[in-house]
Amino acid sequence: FKGTAPNLGLSYYRGKNYKVLSQDMFQAGDTMIFGGFLDEHFLVQKERASVDFRWGVWKLKFAGEYTTGWDVDSAGRRGIEAYYFRTDYNISPQKFIAQLQYDSFHDGFVSSRVGAVGLGLTYYLTDSSWIRGFYQTNEKIFSGTSVSSVAGTQFLLAF
Repeated sequence: FKGTAPNLGLSYYRGKNYKVLSQDMFQAGDTMIFGGFLDEHFLVQKERASVDFRWGVWKLKFAGEYTTGWDVDSAGRRGIEAYYFRTDYNISPQKFIAQLQYDSFHDGFVSSRVGAVGLGLTYYLTDSSWIRGFYQTNEKIFSGTSVSSVAGTQFLLAF
């Protein structure tokens, strides 16, 4: 039985940032947001508190985060809620990993919660560089209604 000890983290943020709205689509370009739209024309006051966890057992790693808080703009004060859960499966430890993730975001407007499902395959070239192929779609794929999806590859460097 191999694994990693559970890790729990807490974070808090208060400041100004661009407004993010729930949206059932992928916003390409510099933002690369799925399930949201970044409005770079408006700064809003934000306050967020988050709790996150990580835990590994055998070839599986589990991670998640829950965030709650509020935004204040000309429309008033809105409650924000977001969370994600991810499972990684080590096909070949430290070399090849499969990922499954679910994200959910609610921008505080009525009926605006957006969820997304993502699949990924990551191949580590070195400890600080890797290639990832991914597919992401909104959760409407499960109900058979229209969906927005994106697939692609990324080359990532850590330093």
